[in-house]
Amino acid sequence: MSDENNMQIGTCRFCGQTKTIQTIAPVSQDELDNMATDMCICPEAEKLRRKTERKSKIEQFINHNFKDNELKADIHNAIDMIWDSEHKRHTTHQSITLQPTEEMTIKIWKDADFNLRIKAKTVDDCELKV
Repeated sequence: MSDENNMQIGTCRFCGQTKTIQTIAPVSQDELDNMATDMCICPEAEKLRRKTERKSKIEQFINHNFKDNELKADIHNAIDMIWDSEHKRHTTHQSITLQPTEEMTIKIWKDADFNLRIKAKTVDDCELKV
């Protein structure tokens, strides 16, 4: 089988630029478009990559530092509320504090540079800035 037979075309979901993608097997058009978007250098594709990287770092931080699934869900909900406030005029969620136990306080906020911060105060502190 020649390499030429494995070449497929994907389209960036944001700017419409096409990319030739070499595959080892047939791939759906939707997946090809996702790959093309991942490779594209348009501003919206770069913004999506940064957002995906941030979500991955947040997920790693939460899974490493918190074991309770209900608490993890509460943290994710708080993060969503803070991120959503960037897009809604009348929402003022700049900081949310959770206190799952008497010994633990979790603060989630955006700093002056609009980075999301998570800080859990217990006997041992852990913090993330993305």
